[in-house]
Amino acid sequence: MLHASPRIDAQWDELRVILDSVPAFIWYKDADNRIVRANRRAAESMGLSVAAIEGRSTYELYPEDAAKYHHDDSRSFTRATPSSASSSRS
Repeated sequence: MLHASPRIDAQWDELRVILDSVPAFIWYKDADNRIVRANRRAAESMGLSVAAIEGRSTYELYPEDAAKYHHDDSRSFTRATPSSASSSRS
């Protein structure tokens, strides 16, 4: 992560605390199905650290299921509704 300013660094730290405080698996991905951010619980569910999954494609992490996840996510984006598929990934 680049250090743009102390204020932005503090906001990133705050976001990390919020994400890691939620008792659920949280990750969000870009249009190419790469994990942009994840919380500790999601990473630990895969036996990895947050740093090890952020930036990686779900095609790497879930090779057998990634195409379906990507399809489901794409449908959610076009319908503007969140996917609840993550609850079945645990």
